[in-house]
Amino acid sequence: MFKKIRFIRKAFILGCLFSLSSSNLIAQEEGSQERKWAISLNISPDVAFRHLSSDVTSNDNIIDFRNGYESPMICYTGLVGIEYHPLPRLAIRSGINYSVRGEVIDFEIWIPPTTEFDNSLPTTKVRNEYHSFGIPLLVSYDIIHKTNINLFITGGVGLNYLYKRYSRVQSDQLDSPFQLENSSSIPANDDFTDFNLFNPSAILSLGVDFKLGGRSALRIEPIFRHSLLPLANAPIKEYQFSGGLNIGYLFSL
Repeated sequence: MFKKIRFIRKAFILGCLFSLSSSNLIAQEEGSQERKWAISLNISPDVAFRHLSSDVTSNDNIIDFRNGYESPMICYTGLVGIEYHPLPRLAIRSGINYSVRGEVIDFEIWIPPTTEFDNSLPTTKVRNEYHSFGIPLLVSYDIIHKTNINLFITGGVGLNYLYKRYSRVQSDQLDSPFQLENSSSIPANDDFTDFNLFNPSAILSLGVDFKLGGRSALRIEPIFRHSLLPLANAPIKEYQFSGGLNIGYLFSL
């Protein structure tokens, strides 16, 4: 009788231990499974410029002349992103971004008289700004994949739509920069008929994700973008590019 009681007691204890170890193992496996979806908010301060090219050698002097008085411009890119991780080290990234590109003209020009000013005004700087919406299509791979930090490389394309252009004139004789009336919007200006409104760009970056705890992470990502088509179909082709530092906040779903 006592042997049966001891046997039942041992079987009960072993069963409890087995159940406890099994539940711990399942919990560890569930905890080790990484979440596949994430959303992000990103802002990238950029330095934008362009390079000029032409199939006609006689335009080389014009290109050299423009390179002498045009300079890079400080601008930005904002992105609301979404990511899918089919594998722990692999991510497919997309979203919607808003970007500004352009250049600064340091060449002194003259503005025709207007109703606001009696005389022409010599200016010192003109900011040519090109505003676009875009959809990036990117693939990232984690070179280093750790619990608290990931080092990754990213490549892909951005599908961009150029919808607005501004020329902002700055002069020592003006209290503040003002905007030229005839360059406020692409659809309203016939001068944009030769522009490539849809202009894809190549994107390459190398970044780091720092886990903040829970589902959050901080992303620091140097990034380079280069347009694949010229800004406009003109004898001198202008290809825009930019380099920046993308700073993002990620939240895993």
